[in-house]
Amino acid sequence: MAVPKRKHSYGRKRRKVNPKRVSAQATVKCRHCGAQKLGHRACPECGEK
Repeated sequence: MAVPKRKHSYGRKRRKVNPKRVSAQATVKCRHCGAQKLGHRACPECGEK
């Protein structure tokens, strides 16, 4: 049975997890009212797509 020779450091463990981290979502300006909204979603201010 395979067993690791040494313990992986905290930094090495975190480096593996890092690419899976959720990044900030890009927002776009609503064409109808100018408020910031998520792309391809209805505007929370005016309801326009």
